[in-house]
Amino acid sequence: MPRKICGLGFDCASMMLQPGIDPGECFNYTTCGAAIKLTPDEEIELIRVREIASCQRQQEWERREETFRTTRREAAVMMLMSRGCP
Repeated sequence: MPRKICGLGFDCASMMLQPGIDPGECFNYTTCGAAIKLTPDEEIELIRVREIASCQRQQEWERREETFRTTRREAAVMMLMSRGCP
């Protein structure tokens, strides 16, 4: 079985803040695959998962999914900035 890869070339684990996930497990897999056909300035809607410290319990983390609109270009810049490669 061929290994699934991100349509935009991102590291899905970094984008989703979920170490160890494969692109096939990413919420954005179909969106990123379809985004290849778009121009760099057309907007796509992506899902990002964030872990936030729970207010009630100091040692527990709460996972939140958030949806945001971005372009392929902005998403690439965001990934490079998050990896410290501006």
